[in-house]
Amino acid sequence: MKTSKLLILFSIIVLSKSLYSQKPQVVITTGHASIIQKVAVSPNGKFVASNTVSHIIKIWDINSGKEICSLNNKDGKQDNEERIMALDFFEKGNRLLTIDKNGKIKIWDIKTETAIHTFYAGVGMPKHSVDISKNRIIFLNTDYSLVIADLDKLPARIYTDIKARAIRVNPANNNEVFIVDLKNNFFLYDIEKKNKTVIFEKPDNYLFHAEISENGKHLAIIIDKKVKIWSMKTGKLLKTLENLKPTSIAFNHKNNDLAILHNNETTNKNEIKILSNNLKEKRVMKKIALMATFIYISHNGKYLAVNSMLMVGNSVTYTIDLIDWKTEKKVKTLKSRVHGIWQLVASKNTPRIAALSIDLNLRIWNIAEQSIEKIFPFTRKIAINNDGNILAMQTFSEKAPNYTAVIIWDLDTMRYISELHISEMLTDMKICADNKHLIVSNIMGEISLWNIESGKKVNTIKTSNVGNQVVDISSDLQYI
Repeated sequence: MKTSKLLILFSIIVLSKSLYSQKPQVVITTGHASIIQKVAVSPNGKFVASNTVSHIIKIWDINSGKEICSLNNKDGKQDNEERIMALDFFEKGNRLLTIDKNGKIKIWDIKTETAIHTFYAGVGMPKHSVDISKNRIIFLNTDYSLVIADLDKLPARIYTDIKARAIRVNPANNNEVFIVDLKNNFFLYDIEKKNKTVIFEKPDNYLFHAEISENGKHLAIIIDKKVKIWSMKTGKLLKTLENLKPTSIAFNHKNNDLAILHNNETTNKNEIKILSNNLKEKRVMKKIALMATFIYISHNGKYLAVNSMLMVGNSVTYTIDLIDWKTEKKVKTLKSRVHGIWQLVASKNTPRIAALSIDLNLRIWNIAEQSIEKIFPFTRKIAINNDGNILAMQTFSEKAPNYTAVIIWDLDTMRYISELHISEMLTDMKICADNKHLIVSNIMGEISLWNIESGKKVNTIKTSNVGNQVVDISSDLQYI
């Protein structure tokens, strides 16, 4: 037991010294700051588009793995009403379609990074209410009526006789649309002839996700934690896959194979089951990230895109894995690592700020020069004085491992001043206006005053039987 404790202590000390010796550098954070919701691969295989629960869309270069640009869908003040719900590329790959929670549909030019067309479909739209077919956008209006917008034949056409909650365009027939009406009836509708061509056997519940094969032969739907497959020609149910816990489905645009992302109950791991065009199981991809929730297959059928999230300690990495369809090998991983800010303090008289991230690394920034002056590891709480030259940081101490240690630094000279050993876990601390004292509150309801230079306690008062969350002191040191 003692040996293991010594090894852990030694590892922390070595890592601490390594981090202290690192040269500070400015880091430009790219990528997403939360979990990726949707992914689309351009038909030309050059770009990947991704979005989170925000209003930002990221465009990535597949070859380099680098972020090319960000598209900002925010027009108003409320971010949550403008977050992206769906996205997809047009056939040539140079235009992107997005729809937000507010019912706003935009067509973006990737090169200019601007929206060239905007349509309003209304608030509270169903999940599958927008689809793209070549240069045509099909979506549902606020009153659930069907809208057809041909980009070379604007304005859009509105079909008021159709009231639907979900739609999908038949890839094999641009004029045929799969529709789920408000009574949960499934049918195909010819938008030119204005009639129903195929009526499907009515399901016993509402769909979660629907896709149509590229050859127009099969309709696949996630419903009741099952995957059901219908014939697009006859409307009959052909196959039901039960006990899969599926989260996403996608057809390969080239060979019409169906990919099903699901959780294997036996192994509790994510897999992708592949069904051939004749609906027989072809193979199973097993090396899929545990936190994967969505899959997308590129238009050329070569790549499978899988979104996932990885947590290591207090760090979160959001990724998009590009997998070769044939070899199942990972071709590229697009990463966005995030360290959320746990505590931020700023000096009043200088451009210096201290930012403590949830990975327990403290970064001292000069915001005027936009540079990092110093990185301190293993930090839990911080305080900085008004002049920005004295830092107090709660951290691990070699001298007193059984105490809560607060180390005082002179930030102008990067000189170690002193170390305070506090018997109880602290809840807050502030550097006094005289720059000579530190006030500390702990979980036992005690507030103590410490001399910064000597590292010794000056006075302690008991305020309550429970910890004070926040403490401050007047500039004349008379009132707490």
